[in-house]
Amino acid sequence: LAIPDNYFPSVVAYITSGLSCSGLICFDVDVNSFPTLYVSLAPDNVFPLLPSDYVQCSGASKSKLRQCELKLQASSGFWILGTGFIQAYYTLFDVENLR
Repeated sequence: LAIPDNYFPSVVAYITSGLSCSGLICFDVDVNSFPTLYVSLAPDNVFPLLPSDYVQCSGASKSKLRQCELKLQASSGFWILGTGFIQAYYTLFDVENLR
């Protein structure tokens, strides 16, 4: 998930609020520590992205070494839904009709 530079810091701050994080890596957490994100597309389509769609965790679940990394990146002006979104939703590209 790529987020425009001007939104990136506030989106990361929202997602990591109350967690022990350094940049995009959070410590002593699991995937359920993160919120569901909602992607709204015109005209009235809302797609929930579960934490498992944009967070990757490693380490033992009961260990203090457990850490999770946000699969996010900053972009130069564009929102790019990318792999996390495509894996979460059946995606159809209709090139012939430009949709």
